[in-house]
Amino acid sequence: MKIRTWVISGLVYLTVVIVGYAVITGNSILEGGDHEEHHAHDTTQEEEELMNNHDHHDHHHHSMHSEVEVNVDQNEDSLTFTLEDPNGEPPELAVNHEKEMHLIAVSNDLKAYHHLHPERLAEGYMRLNTPFSQERIISL
Repeated sequence: MKIRTWVISGLVYLTVVIVGYAVITGNSILEGGDHEEHHAHDTTQEEEELMNNHDHHDHHHHSMHSEVEVNVDQNEDSLTFTLEDPNGEPPELAVNHEKEMHLIAVSNDLKAYHHLHPERLAEGYMRLNTPFSQERIISL
């Protein structure tokens, strides 16, 4: 085979791969990746602003990516979570890794880490008996 045949075959193969990738993923080969980079940068700025304005002693935590509002009430031996959708109704929770809710608690010194699963009391209400010292926890 001549070198010209190899080059043409290689270019045809490369074109098929690139067009196939674009069709499968839905990404246009003519657009740059700047949109995704800007979106990721904006999300990072939002997260930084949220962390800078976050009061660690406030017991009402809200997720910025969820439509579900989560209010946390802290007692000596338990945490109670009230969940509401934008209409004030209890949301329908999807089971993820065999549980409806996962709670990650990290100590102030980052030495203690807890992955916990609150129990459902009723629609929109969850409770967790706390196995940790409250003053050591900075983030839930």
